[in-house]
Formats: sequence, structure tokens, C-alpha cells
Amino acid sequence: MMRAREIPNAVDCCTGDETLATNLTWLLDQLETCQKSLTGYLESKRLLFPRFFFVSDPVLLEILGQASDPASIQPHLLSIFDAIATVDFQEKTTDIIESMNSMNKEKVKFENTVQCLGSVEIWLGRLLKEMQDTMRTILASMSVSLNDPEFNFAEEFPSFCGQAGVVGVQLLWTKDAEYALRKCRTDKTIMKRTNNKFLVLLNFFIDLTVKDLTSLDRIRFETMVTIHVHQRDIFDDLCIQRIKSAGDFEWQKQARFYYNEDNDDIIVGITDVNFIYQNEYLGVTERLAITPLTDRCYITLAQAVGMCMGGAPAGPAGTGKTETTKDMGRALGKLVVVFNCSDQMDFRGLGRIYKGLAQSGSWGCFDEFNRIELPVLSVAAQQIYIVFTARKEKRATFIFLDGDVVSLNPEFGIFINMNPGYAGRQELPENLKIMFRTVAMMVPDRQIIIRVKMASCGFKENVVLSRKMFTLYKLCEEQLSKQVHYDFGLRNILSVLRTLGSQKRSNPNDTEETIVMRVLRDMNVSKLIDEDEGLFVSLVDDMFPGIKLTTNVYKDLQKAIIKTCDELGYVNNPEWNLKVVQLYETSLVRHGLMLMGPTGSGKTSCTLCMLRCFTEMGRNHKEMRMNPKAITAPQMFGRLDVATNDWTDGIFSTLWRRSLKVPKHQNCWIVLDGPVDAVWIENLNSVLDDNKTLTLANGDRIKMADNSKLVFEPDNVDNASPATVSRVGMVFTSSSVLSWRVYMEAWLIKQNEDSDAFRRCYEALYDDAHVFLQSRLTAKMKILEAIYIRQMLDIMDGLLMDISLRSEKALERIFLFSLMWALGAVLELGEREKLEEFLLKHPSKLRKLSIRP
Repeated sequence: MMRAREIPNAVDCCTGDETLATNLTWLLDQLETCQKSLTGYLESKRLLFPRFFFVSDPVLLEILGQASDPASIQPHLLSIFDAIATVDFQEKTTDIIESMNSMNKEKVKFENTVQCLGSVEIWLGRLLKEMQDTMRTILASMSVSLNDPEFNFAEEFPSFCGQAGVVGVQLLWTKDAEYALRKCRTDKTIMKRTNNKFLVLLNFFIDLTVKDLTSLDRIRFETMVTIHVHQRDIFDDLCIQRIKSAGDFEWQKQARFYYNEDNDDIIVGITDVNFIYQNEYLGVTERLAITPLTDRCYITLAQAVGMCMGGAPAGPAGTGKTETTKDMGRALGKLVVVFNCSDQMDFRGLGRIYKGLAQSGSWGCFDEFNRIELPVLSVAAQQIYIVFTARKEKRATFIFLDGDVVSLNPEFGIFINMNPGYAGRQELPENLKIMFRTVAMMVPDRQIIIRVKMASCGFKENVVLSRKMFTLYKLCEEQLSKQVHYDFGLRNILSVLRTLGSQKRSNPNDTEETIVMRVLRDMNVSKLIDEDEGLFVSLVDDMFPGIKLTTNVYKDLQKAIIKTCDELGYVNNPEWNLKVVQLYETSLVRHGLMLMGPTGSGKTSCTLCMLRCFTEMGRNHKEMRMNPKAITAPQMFGRLDVATNDWTDGIFSTLWRRSLKVPKHQNCWIVLDGPVDAVWIENLNSVLDDNKTLTLANGDRIKMADNSKLVFEPDNVDNASPATVSRVGMVFTSSSVLSWRVYMEAWLIKQNEDSDAFRRCYEALYDDAHVFLQSRLTAKMKILEAIYIRQMLDIMDGLLMDISLRSEKALERIFLFSLMWALGAVLELGEREKLEEFLLKHPSKLRKLSIRP
């Protein structure tokens, strides 16, 4: 530094002496040595605790750096375990763990306490083993209880944890169904009796869901209904088809649960493949409604795993590819790690993930795998081949592509999900295809899913209502206009079904038909363009004849909107107010929202008003806003240096991490205000679906905070794939929402004593002039109504600043000058003359004023 101060010329300073060149080269070598040592150190830790392969280097360094304080691991537990959100330490100690808690506050006490002594990777391994041993013990005690004739499952399952209840009902069903199938040749009525027994149990579960429950119990009981509806349907089919043997394929193809008394294992059989239940703690989570398509997918994936291959569900967006893979993993008690693949992924990152899966025995689900670039896919094929070959040969260890000796847990699985034919997707190389069994998932069985979910919400007329809802969605797809932002697929249906449950509980006196009709109307009308709205409403009326609907009135929200409009100087006109209410309703059921519409239709003001209203209603909200289109994808999500493997966080990933630090009593909306582009929005697919996880190219998997939402404000979604459109709650703001009068009224509020004079001018002339321009004149570029009025008001603001004498005549002259330059701005000279002539001849009171200089 002294040398630089003495010699200000940069070239002389840097080249005048050899020491600088020598020092820099030496420092660079030292830095590379440090980098290699650090990478080697982290790799050694990962080999000791394989789940560290699923966290990035910076996060792993943070975990290892705080190893002396066991409590500091809490924020990172969900990156390592499926459902352990927090752990409880013994009173007055900070190094003895006694119980685990899920995201929704279910507490499970460990059988033995876990000592947090030694290195962090060692005691995390002990925590993992204790979790599996505790689950094994709980499930074993449930299995033993089921064999006790005095045990009443329906009454006593709530005393066990949620996972034990779900596995218990599957064990009970398998036991009773197999017994009936074995005895049915001698006892003619046993099938019918068993079927009735299952129906009674199902009705008992449905009755539980209607009661006033905590959110934890609600999810528990709804999951029990979801699982048992399918089980009861299967047994009903067995009775109708007169199946008389437990060896029949109709029975063998189902997921059957058995308890092995010798070693306390639960065995799950699907066709001729038997899986050992892995006892991963899964908490209390929603489970999929199982349909014939799901069953076929389970069979194919089970056969693939049985043959030491991978599974590859392929199909359009919203058909349940990722969720089916995750649900099958849950049914087998496994950790399923979902990765959203992007074109930034390199072979090193993928290799690290494959090593982690092979060592930990977890399942990896690679969403949108065909977005990875072709050279990387080619190396990935070789990496996957090595891992699968080692499993086929039943080796205990194998040598990976980078020379590491890796231990092998044969329970692992690799699954790739693809949307063929979408923008930015590759064709997979043949040597990769050959290692995976493909499953075509084209059309989900929507009607069955609707019926099962309605039953789990406590709807008694679920068969009729599901048929009506299914038909309505079919008609919408066929008869409404084909808009890019329309989605009447599975994700839309599921958000409607979630709302149905809460509406049924909050309106117990309404009939089930009225509730379904209201929710279907309110949740779909927000995304419709003006021309389709009338047709949709008439379709709903035809589906539910004779029912007259009232609209939901949110009194607190309306009070807050009125107050906010006064503070911000907005005009609370009915069309815009409706959009704020629709945004509010959508935000209650979706964590990804899209306010779509042309410039000047009030999107940003809608979001700002909504945030202020939430704060006014007692829920503190703030926003973090950015324009994604102004920067490149690496600047947005982060960049991985190929040479040094260094990671630099992007703007969005930094905001994402910041949102996790927002206190629980506050809410945060991350607003992406700019055009939607397939290049960056596809990276958010795993955020917008039920995984709620941001996957970065360095292997970081960051969960979404419960108190945050992701909001987009584009003017169109022409460049987005259906995978994105189906994942967001859409609110369409038409240009008709804010007419020129609304902008004028908002501007006049600030004009005080001059407002009457200006209003008279606008009422007399502006509308006719604007209609004449739009209908008779040819503008050089198409400009919306809102832009013309905005332009005019800005010109008037500028002119009024320089005027002290505000006589009526002067104000009228300013009005006419602004009108001419705002409306005539994008007209050719000939067209401007026509506009001038129109203004001079206009039969208003302003005609006596000459516009000519």
C-alpha cells in the first residue's frame, strides 16, 4: 500500500518490481491449497454423516463452526430430516435431547435420550438412529395392540403419534382383508361383513373431521380418511369381482403392510417386491388421494426398485409426478429429498447428491431432470450407472467416479421427473434412459381425487358433488376461451378443496351444495377475462340450479381498505375493490400468487393496499420488491464458479434467506415485479409446489418460511410453461378495472379548490376526445386508456407548478394544452390535425377557446 501511495501510476507500481508478481502467485497457490484442504475436510465429514451431502458447503461450515453449541443446529434440522423441525433438550441442560417436534407441533418423546457429545456428525448420527429406533418401537407397540382382541383401534389410535395411526390403519386393513380372503371359500358372508366393518370405520373417521379440532388433529383425521377411503374402495372392488384368494393379482398389486414379530420390522409388499419400512419420522402431513393411476405408478416404481433401476414419471404439469414419488416414499417410511434441477447444475454437484443417496439409503427425486444441460447429463449417466451396478452386485462399498470409496445402503432410490416438450428441456441420452423405467402420467383421475378430499373434509354428499365439480371443470376447459394463464388442473382443484373444508366449518348452517357452489365461483372468477366471466357464472348456475348465492362480506377487510385508500389517496371503486378481495381470498390458500394484467390496471396498488390492510387487521406485513428481468439468472439465483467451485449468492436467494429471519409475528411478501421469463421462473417450480423449497445450483435446499409469500406482477405469461401457470394462484386485473375517471378522481383529491373547474373540463370533453382517438384515428403505437390519462395528469402537474394566477380561463387553457399533447403524443401530423379539428368543433363550453397560437 505504501508503494502504491508513492508511485501513483498503476502500471509502474505493478510492473516496476518482481516481488508483487511473485507474491501474488504464491498467495494464489496458498489459497488453492486452503480450498482443497477445506473441500477434503467437508468431504470427510459428509462420509461420516451422509445426509450432509444434501446441504451446501456454506451451510455445512456454519453447522460445523457452531458444533460446540448443540442448540444452534435447530434451524438446519429440516435440511437433514424429513419432519424434525425442532428438538427439546432436557431441563437445565443443553446437550441431552429428549424429544422431537414436527413443523405442526406434534411432539414425540425419544425412548432413550441422545447425548450431544463429540463431533456434530457423530451425535447427529446417534439422533438419526434414536429417531428410527423410537419409531420402530411405537409402530411395534401399535402392531402388537392390533393383535389384541380387546384393542379398539377407532377409539385408541389418537393416543399414538400421527404416523403410527396411518401405518396402524394400513396394518389393520391388510390383516382383516387377508383373513377374509383366506376364509371366504368356507364362510360365504365374511367378505360382506369385513366390507361393512371397513365402512363403519370410514364413517367414524369422517364424523371426526366435522368436529371442532386443532389444526394438527384435523390433518391427522383427514389423512386417515384419505388412506382408508382408498382401502375401503379396493376391498369393495374385491367383493364385486368375487376374488376368492389372497394370491390373486387384484390383491397382490396393492400396497400391503405386514408386521414381522421376530425383528419388529414392518414389511410393505407391492406385487412381488417387499420393502422394509425405514422408520423415518414423517410428522403429520397430508397424504395423496390414491387413484388407479397412482396404483399403476406405485407398481411400476416398485418393480423398477426391485430390478435395481430408477423410476421416471413423465407427463404434463399438474399430473402428480413428484407428489406420487414422495407419497410412495412416505408409505415406505423413507426420507425423500426433492431437487429442482436447473441448467446451472454441474456434474460435481450431482455426483455429491448421488453419493449421499447411496450412503444414506434415501430416495432422491430430481424434478424437471431434462432441464440439465446435455454434457452434464452424459456424465450423470455414468455416475448413476456406477451406483446402480454396485447395488445390483450387492456390494457393501464401491468406488465412485471421483475415486472416493463410498459405503452402500441398498435402500436408496433415484427418480427423475420430466415435462417432455416444454421450453428449455433436453432429450435424455440413451445410456441414461436405459437405467430408468418410465411411467406415463398423462391424465390424473380427478373425480376420484375430488371425492376423496371432499369426504376427508366431512362432506356427506361427496359422490354427487364431486361429479358436479368434475363436470364443471371439464366444461370450463372446453367452452371458455383459450388463455395462457387459465389452469383448471389438479393444483387448482386441490386449492379449491382446501377452501371447501374451512368454509364448511365456518358456515355450518349452509347446505353442502351452497358451500361448493360459492367456493367454485369465488375461487375461479378472479382469473377470468371479462368476456368469459358471464359464461362461467352461467355454467355454475346450470350445475347448481335453483340456488341463489350471496357474496362473502369481509367486514374487517372492507374497513381496512377504506382507511388505507384514504391514507394512500386511492379511489375505492367497486371493480378495484373486488380485485383486492380476490387477492385476499387467493392469499389464504396459495403461497405463490400472480397478479396479472396490463400496465395501469392497478396491480401494484392492489398489492400495497393488501399489505396495509393486513397490517391494519393486526397481522404485520412488509414487502421486498425486485425486478427479475433486469438481471441475468445467475445474478438472481447465484453463480457457481466452475474453476474454484466458489458460490456467490444472487439477489433473490439473498432475499429468500432474509425472509427466513423475519420474526414469526410478522409476514413478508417477496414481490417479483417484471415480465415472466422461462429462463428464471422455472427455477422456482419447487418453491411454488407443495415442497416449498428453493433448490440452488450449489446443493442448497432452503425451505420457505411459513410467514412469507411469493408474488408475481407480470403483464402476461406468454413465455411461462404450463408447469409454472398451474403452480400459482392467479388474479387477473383487466384494463377495465381502472377507467380514466378513477385516475382523474384520485388526482382531483389533491387539487383542493381547483378540483371543480377541472372536473367540469374533464366531464365536458375528455371522454369524447378519447373515444374519437381510439375509434377514428390511427396511433403509431397502441397505448392503454390508463397511460393516456396518466400522461395528461403528469403534464398538468408540471404546468400547474409554474402558475400562480389560477383563473378559470387559465385552467381551461392548461387543460386543453395537456389534452392535446397527451392524446396527440403518438399521432402523425395529419392525425393530430384531425384531433385538433375535432376539439375546435366539439359542442362543449370550451369551444370558444382557440387552440391555435
